[in-house]
Amino acid sequence: MLIIKALTIFVGRRGRVRYSDICYIAATFFVATFFVATARAQDPYEAQLRLADSLYEAGAPFDAATEAKRLLFFDSTGAKRYEARTLLAASEKAGGNYHEARRNFTLAEAAARTDAERWRARVEKARVLILERRTDEALRLLAWADTNAATDGERREARYWRGWSEMFADEWGAAAETFAEIGSPLERVCRDVEEATLSIDAARWLSVVVPGAGQTYAGRPLNGALSLGWNALWAWSATNAFLAERIVEGAVVANFLWLRFYQGNLQNAVAFARSANAAVADEALTYLRHRYQGKKP
Repeated sequence: MLIIKALTIFVGRRGRVRYSDICYIAATFFVATFFVATARAQDPYEAQLRLADSLYEAGAPFDAATEAKRLLFFDSTGAKRYEARTLLAASEKAGGNYHEARRNFTLAEAAARTDAERWRARVEKARVLILERRTDEALRLLAWADTNAATDGERREARYWRGWSEMFADEWGAAAETFAEIGSPLERVCRDVEEATLSIDAARWLSVVVPGAGQTYAGRPLNGALSLGWNALWAWSATNAFLAERIVEGAVVANFLWLRFYQGNLQNAVAFARSANAAVADEALTYLRHRYQGKKP
């Protein structure tokens, strides 16, 4: 119909149709048909991607993941593979499926068409590793991201997530230094945790010198007092037995009672200090999770 209508226009204008006119009209028709067909072939993929993205933004990560998988299945050209993998990974992450999120960010990196897309896929994978507390792997990826950052903004972002990795690794002092480099307010949070963190070595050596002192240092004064009392009792009993030349009794009391309580005193001092440090770190992470308004892993 299009060719006939075009011929009618040409005939109306010229009164006759030349062979070159027919060739021109036919070529125009086939070129237009090709572009229309190509556009129609691409439109469904773009529409599918927009649908998956809208579901993700609406807070329906499982539905978004389903639509992203459907796009990957039908997109035989691979034109939307990077976008689909990235969206699928983000959806799996939002649903708490960190293993699949990490795997899909790896596949997104493989499908990346530019260095910028590859950089983004690696950084997003590092964020998943932070949530999995696989901080050594996250720090390696972020070191690469820092080195290969194309802009100052990318470099700052890589260091920002490095600071988060260090927080999750309980390296609060290192995290404070990292956040200080980029002027992040998270530096203050890390400094507060670092100042409130107890020294494990100090707790251990205090109890070596004075039984119960390490527990008191770790915030358990009652346990420290009991430990001091039991150690004093059995040390006195063993010493008294040895002085009275009751060697067997002294050896039994010293080995099975005094040394047992003394060793328990050392173990408790370290355990209580670690527990106190974990409570401080958990409180900080809870604050960051619920009240911090900045970007989170």
